Amino acid sequence: MIQNMHKQIFTLAIFFTFAFPVFAQTSWKSDTETIETTCLNLMRCISINKGDTVDWPRFNNLFLSTARFNFFALEDKDLVLVNKSLEEFKRDASYGKVKFQEVELFKRINQFGKVAQVFQGYKFTVNEGELTRSGINCIQLVENDGRWWIANIAWQPEANRLKVPEK
Repeated sequence: MIQNMHKQIFTLAIFFTFAFPVFAQTSWKSDTETIETTCLNLMRCISINKGDTVDWPRFNNLFLSTARFNFFALEDKDLVLVNKSLEEFKRDASYGKVKFQEVELFKRINQFGKVAQVFQGYKFTVNEGELTRSGINCIQLVENDGRWWIANIAWQPEANRLKVPEK
């Protein structure tokens, strides 16, 4: 009887070890089938209501583990370059402390085989218009294993006389 229980536990352990990652990936497979869906789902992951939390496993699914986040933050009316790893970005993110919604204004895709560069205009609002800003996301993607991965992302908000082009 104890031997049968050990066999059942072993069988379940093997099942969950190999099957669970497949189930987890399958639920987000459509998130990364194309360049367009990958970029769209990036915005969906970070657009959340106050008090909610980002679906970090789904967010991770969009990125290579080595992805870098390079962005310009406004400090005392100057733009300051910030560079973070995926884990640093997630750790320091303030999503959920306010309502944050980001939408795409336009997208230009340059692709050569399994590499792509997306120039994406965005507009975000915080707390129903308390703060609204536009800018440009510059997203590098690679295709591997039948899906697209974000390799790096850089962005810059509008500042002073630098405005986002119409398209």
